[in-house]
Amino acid sequence: MLVNSISATISGHEHRLTVRRDSLSILDAVLGGSAYAVLKKFEAGTWSTNDVELVLSFALHGPTPMERIIAKLGAPQPTGERRATAPEIAAAINRNGPGQYADLAALTLSAALFGISESDAVWTDEVADAA
Repeated sequence: MLVNSISATISGHEHRLTVRRDSLSILDAVLGGSAYAVLKKFEAGTWSTNDVELVLSFALHGPTPMERIIAKLGAPQPTGERRATAPEIAAAINRNGPGQYADLAALTLSAALFGISESDAVWTDEVADAA
C-alpha cells in the first residue's frame, strides 16, 4: 500500500510530514516552481538549504491561512516573499546541517507526488548505535 505521509523523528521529536495532494499547487507557488522540478533538484544534488526548509516546513504545518485563501480565490500566490521556516526545522538544520534532511525533503515530495511504501515512510535523524 502506498502512503503520502512520513513519520519522521527530528531532534528526538516525532512529526508527521504530509503534503496533501489538494495543496500541491500551493506548494508549487511556495517553491517558485513545480514540486516535481524541486524533487529533480534533490535527485541531481542541486538542491539548496532553502529547498529543504520550504519542503519540510510546508509538510510539517501545511499551507498558511493566507496561502489557502489566495488559492481558494484562484489568485496567484505572492512571489518574492520568503516563507518562514518552521522553528523545529530551523533548529534541526542549524544543529545538524541541511544535508542531513535533504533525503527527507526528497522523500516527502515523492510521497506527495507518487506515494511511497509504508516501509519507506519512517525516517529518523538519530544515528544508530554502531555496536
